[in-house]
Amino acid sequence: GGGAKSIHVWDTATGALARTIPQAHTNFVPGVRFSPTDSRILASAGIDGLILLWDVDSGEKIKSFEGCALAVLSPDGFTIATARASVAGDISTLAGDVLLIDVETGTVRVRLSDHRGYVSTASFSTGGSKIASGSLDGTCKVWDTSTGALLRTIE
Repeated sequence: GGGAKSIHVWDTATGALARTIPQAHTNFVPGVRFSPTDSRILASAGIDGLILLWDVDSGEKIKSFEGCALAVLSPDGFTIATARASVAGDISTLAGDVLLIDVETGTVRVRLSDHRGYVSTASFSTGGSKIASGSLDGTCKVWDTSTGALLRTIE
């Protein structure tokens, strides 16, 4: 992250730079997340509308998903929660949907649609059965990840 197009990974024990993945995206990288099940796998979300999965040890790209601006991996590492983005990555045209995407196949498992503004954050519950999403519309919504049912809206 760090606002550049590159990704920097730091060794938390020493504080030293462990790896740089140069030009990982074509635009600002607002978010990176490690897989909760494999610390060698990193997901990055760019304003360029891409989510990229990386092998941190080699610096190689594993997979890419288009039209996304947020990357949150489920506790089991099999699902990515994303916010839809325009192709140009223009924040003013970002939709208020959260997509739950199967990491292996790249298919959308569930679409969560109720926000009226850009979804800027999301977090899975510990067991992965629920996800909370926060939006510039001023709401936080809690969803059932298997059915897509909206469980609660907090304003």
